Amino acid sequence: MRRLAILASAIVAVFALPALAGATIAFNKYTKAAGNPTVHLADDDGTGVRALGVKGIEPVISPNGQWVAYEYITNMEKWTRELRMVNVATGGVVDANFYCGGPVWSPDSSKVLCSTTSASAKGDVTGIGLSSVTTGGAATTIVKATGNMVGGYTWSPTGTQIAYAWERFPGTLTGAQLRIANADGSGPVRIGLGSMPVWGPNALAYVRETVGHAAGQPFARNQIWTVNPSDPSSAKQLTNYTGKGLIQGPTPIAWSRDGATIVANVIGEDYLQPAYIRIADGRVRPFGPSNALVAAISADGTQALVGANILGGGKEAAYASPLGKMASSLLLKDAASLSASATWQP
Repeated sequence: MRRLAILASAIVAVFALPALAGATIAFNKYTKAAGNPTVHLADDDGTGVRALGVKGIEPVISPNGQWVAYEYITNMEKWTRELRMVNVATGGVVDANFYCGGPVWSPDSSKVLCSTTSASAKGDVTGIGLSSVTTGGAATTIVKATGNMVGGYTWSPTGTQIAYAWERFPGTLTGAQLRIANADGSGPVRIGLGSMPVWGPNALAYVRETVGHAAGQPFARNQIWTVNPSDPSSAKQLTNYTGKGLIQGPTPIAWSRDGATIVANVIGEDYLQPAYIRIADGRVRPFGPSNALVAAISADGTQALVGANILGGGKEAAYASPLGKMASSLLLKDAASLSASATWQP
């Protein structure tokens, strides 16, 4: 479950592609063939589907829609991967030449934050770090992987700062420190305890975990907190979610532009449900399909891009799900690993 929660990211080839202006959704379209799945683009409403001309997993489109970052699997048996980026208009591919997963784009679409890993000679993981990589392929180590554990990261709205959760590897459920630093990682300042930060217009949303018990075993419980990054004393609990059984609780995914709403994923054992939280009251309100995850919020903050049929048993699909309603509109069939640009508005 922790992996799922965290499961919130040099030129190798240039080839001719037609200009694909207006793309706002990136996704994987799986086939039965083994290997890297194809990366596709679509317009706001799911029409205009076209192949981007590259293969890889977990494609993430930049806020301006001009780049897609993804992970290319170099060895399926050993599951070795490397970060790549493709220019939507030209097809130019940039290869970071190392693994850096879970990319999160800067607001100006010039670079990503992404997580690195280290391993022992036997292949055992020895740490999870944090780096930034520009669209030119230049990488900066923010937190080295060995001996460290980074549990979530985010950009400030201006792109001049970052927030991330840190603790010593292998970490605990409750001991992560929330840190603010300059964009290059310099000057880190601890502002409290928490993980999985998402920076909004006026505050950071993040998770604080407590350890409860379910089915006779210890089990993490999530609550969302908020804090003004410049005032650590302002930290306060936003949600008071009462999980049942093995439902862990909400994890923030994105803020609305006005800072009034957070979309989140409520996760648990064999349980995934999109939800939204109004800052005014902190209530966790489910919406959209079950067995689904929020990928993005629309530009006007009224609906979310949601991926459904995540936990097996059916083909994954993309929906536009209005906040406050369980009914959704199908956008894409056989579409997985969804992401949307900042202008997405179905």
